[in-house]
Amino acid sequence: MEQAMIIVNPTSGKEEGAGYVQLALDILEEQGYAVTVMKTQQEGDATLFSTAACEQGYGLVVSIGGDGTLHEVINGLSGAPQCPKLGVIPLGTVNDFARQSGYPWFRKKPSARLPPPPSAQSMSDG
Repeated sequence: MEQAMIIVNPTSGKEEGAGYVQLALDILEEQGYAVTVMKTQQEGDATLFSTAACEQGYGLVVSIGGDGTLHEVINGLSGAPQCPKLGVIPLGTVNDFARQSGYPWFRKKPSARLPPPPSAQSMSDG
């Protein structure tokens, strides 16, 4: 079973970050992932968690938080010889990444943009 790590900043989105963990868990478990949830407590945690996900062979990392959380997650993934797929649930105040990349984004109800399940063909494969 492929592993996924959810990295959540529980203080993002007016401290609603933790509430979206269940949404991501439901989606990922339905797709056959074994899921680990990591909650950030201080600056740098998301980088450490995503680096560990690379080192431990995770197939997917999901960032739940704002631009700062996503920035840290990407820093942890960058340069790794084996980099997992990245999913994003944008919850920050500004969400520049979500706005600029065309992610579906709603102020009150962020939508999850997660990669296809492990058995599906990814866009980069075909």
